[in-house]
Amino acid sequence: MSILRFKLDSIRKKIIFYIVVITIPFFLTSLVIIDEYIGGELQISAMQRAHIANLNILQSIQSFLNRTSRYAVEAAYIVEADPDRYERVLPLIERGVALEDAAFGSALALEPGGLSPKPYCRYFYKTPNGVAEKELLPPAYDYLHAAWYTAAKYSGQPRWGDPYFDKGGGNVYMSTYSHPIFDITGRFLGVTTVDIALGKLARYMDGIAQMDEGFVFLVTYRGFMLYHPDAKVRFRETLEAYARQHHSPSLAQAARKIARKKFGIYNITLDGIDYMLYTMGIPQTTWVVGVMLRRDALFSPLTGMRVRMGLITFIGMMLILIVVLMVSKQLESNAASQERVRNELALASGIQQSFLPKKEELVQPPFALAGMMRPAKEVGGDFYGYRIEEDKLLFYIGDVSGKGVPASLFMMAAKVLIEAAADERLDPAYIMTRTNRKLCDLGEQQMFATLLIGLVDASEEKVTFAIAGHPPFIVKEGGRLASPLPRFAPPISAFEFAEYENQALPLSKKSVIVAFTDGVSEAENSRLEMFGVERLSRAIVQAHSDDPVLIKRSIVRKIETFVDDNEPNDDLTLIVITLTGEAHA
Repeated sequence: MSILRFKLDSIRKKIIFYIVVITIPFFLTSLVIIDEYIGGELQISAMQRAHIANLNILQSIQSFLNRTSRYAVEAAYIVEADPDRYERVLPLIERGVALEDAAFGSALALEPGGLSPKPYCRYFYKTPNGVAEKELLPPAYDYLHAAWYTAAKYSGQPRWGDPYFDKGGGNVYMSTYSHPIFDITGRFLGVTTVDIALGKLARYMDGIAQMDEGFVFLVTYRGFMLYHPDAKVRFRETLEAYARQHHSPSLAQAARKIARKKFGIYNITLDGIDYMLYTMGIPQTTWVVGVMLRRDALFSPLTGMRVRMGLITFIGMMLILIVVLMVSKQLESNAASQERVRNELALASGIQQSFLPKKEELVQPPFALAGMMRPAKEVGGDFYGYRIEEDKLLFYIGDVSGKGVPASLFMMAAKVLIEAAADERLDPAYIMTRTNRKLCDLGEQQMFATLLIGLVDASEEKVTFAIAGHPPFIVKEGGRLASPLPRFAPPISAFEFAEYENQALPLSKKSVIVAFTDGVSEAENSRLEMFGVERLSRAIVQAHSDDPVLIKRSIVRKIETFVDDNEPNDDLTLIVITLTGEAHA
């Protein structure tokens, strides 16, 4: 018996030896491959996090600047619409200075020989006693050759000027926004302006730029520091000087590239800490926003993953030697892993839903609206959104290629970019083209999305729209249905330099617009029959109402009856818009 036991022990040793010889190289090779793959994915994720953080800060700054300058833009448009009565915008400018906290002063300056035969520059500014007014005229002040005037005149574009110290006026650093005015023939008439105290912008950024993983700064192309978390640095030195003080050649080199308008991602070492610097220029300004994110915070998951993989390798070797324990632990691990996946998918679904409109049903004359997005799985790739500004309603609906978490991430990025572009201009083709460019700039994600963007103008009774590979919407007027014939255009994120064009369709005061994704028209029943556009059209008519909520319910009810218990193979998304015919309040 002892000899037999010895032989069995020897066989076990041989088996253990062969297993170790075979599995150790396999585990080590797998560890290297997984480390390289996941490390690359985490680098992409880190860059995306930095990009999204930069976009959020950039959008917040643009929102601040747009809010501060909007009354000057309105004043310029009013003068262009009725040049002979240009002085009627003066109360608007005066009220804008009084009400806009960040505005210090504002002017209407006209080109001599145009609306006014001689120089004309009326300036309103804040004083301790309220808003005062004065004329800024040559020779005391030659506004015709001031940088804010000539820049707008010769570029023909609105812009924020370089910062300057307003000695004898506000005695603070300021920047001037200039908006050119032209008549219908394109002749230059003058400029409206807004002066803002940059200290107000710095205090505003104190509230939006706080982050645990790094910090945010704002500089001009020349490197002058407009904002830094350290108040002692603001308005006192350049970015390159700051880099030299902190012994950071990499930041100094980035500052020189920023001066040449080369924006992007830089690896920076500052005070012995490695950062990823993400820079973007702010439109209509000579300013650059930089987001410095600590690399150890961005790539901490990679370090943790390596530790975990090493531990898993060691444990795996031990488990091979005790098969029973290995099987039991593996079963437990699988159960925990599945539960974790379910929890993560539930979390991802909640995050995705937060990117959709908070209100699926809305009545805000002259519009009524009802929308929905029902994912086929835990998370989906469909999305929609809308915004109402006075008598205009901007809506969009899209369908991302693929399913699951990657599609939901792409959908969220697309929605953020659409909203950011809409903040700049309520123009469907512009929004679509800009979103496409930004998505393509994110890299080779190998994903695309069909998209429909429309702008309903109740006062002009028309809808302006741009379509990128998406099913066209359906218009109901009385008992009649119609659908536009869209021009061919590729989905967004397919071709970087695609240019999208607007089309227009007249509406009536009781028109109903139904936009949908192919998850509606291509819903299948157990016989593999599709719901189709014809059944969709009948559902719209059979609602016997112009109420968007009832129309939406009618469509959903018809689809549910049609597919019965068949598992959905695509997300179900639609939006119904009704012109109520009521005037905007």
